[in-house]
Amino acid sequence: MNKKRFVFVMIVILSVLLQSCSMPAQQMNGEVPAENMQGEMPIEPQPQEMMEDPDAMPPEEMPQQEMEPEEWYPEELDPNREMHIVDFLAQPPEIMAGDCTLLEWYVEGEAEIFMNGMNVGHADTYQDCPMETTHYVLIANSGQGEEVREVTVLVHNEGQPNPPAEPNTKPTEKPTEKPQANPPSQKVTSTPTLMILQAMITDLAVDKIYPSASGKIMVRVKNVGTEQVSNNISLNCKGLYTTQKDHQVWPSDQNKTITIKLNSGQYADYETGFARNPDMKTLQVSCKIVPPAADFITANNELNNVKVK
Repeated sequence: MNKKRFVFVMIVILSVLLQSCSMPAQQMNGEVPAENMQGEMPIEPQPQEMMEDPDAMPPEEMPQQEMEPEEWYPEELDPNREMHIVDFLAQPPEIMAGDCTLLEWYVEGEAEIFMNGMNVGHADTYQDCPMETTHYVLIANSGQGEEVREVTVLVHNEGQPNPPAEPNTKPTEKPTEKPQANPPSQKVTSTPTLMILQAMITDLAVDKIYPSASGKIMVRVKNVGTEQVSNNISLNCKGLYTTQKDHQVWPSDQNKTITIKLNSGQYADYETGFARNPDMKTLQVSCKIVPPAADFITANNELNNVKVK
């Protein structure tokens, strides 16, 4: 009996040892017995990365289409655009006498641009400080036709005298100045005298030459002095134009007597005797006035070779 028990015990011990030795081998092979899992998910073996086939053909690349560069023109010279005055405005459109306004315009297409007779650009500005309500004309001429746009700037308080000086609110200061009657007379200098002379200037000027909407060439005479001018003066205008065949023509001079009655800052427009017509390729006009004898400032009495077509 003792031998049988000893043999049985040894068999049990050997079986236990064999089982304990086989568990690490199972874990190394990725096998985990179900009884050892405590609620954990089994670890799945990771798939091996796909090996690139060196003989595989590369994917076909899409051919890139070459884009042809588009032809670019400045907007005002784009031959595909028709001539058009996009905008012509004054900012601000209403001002007080002595203030200034800014004229702005933009013209599309190939054309010659004139603003009150001045040859200007397609997109440009012009600042003016009129003393009275003033009318401005923008003309775009493409050679096959023309477009006209007009704007008016309203000037308030024109012709009204300066506001009276504020009354003296400190009458008690006058008695304190009486003992000093002589010192003020001794402080008189040439500056007040010069200001008085400047305040009594008679000065007429040829302000501008421009084509009207009807095609007639007008000249503007403006009183830029401080005194009212009421007189008859002489106006002389000369013209030079080229025909479509580039022949130069000097038409007869236009001389006339005009009646001027203008307050300071006012102006009047007169016909020069010239007008634009389809036979002309270009037209230049010069005008000169003979002002009254009291007008000793002669530098602004004429405008020469103003291109009006």
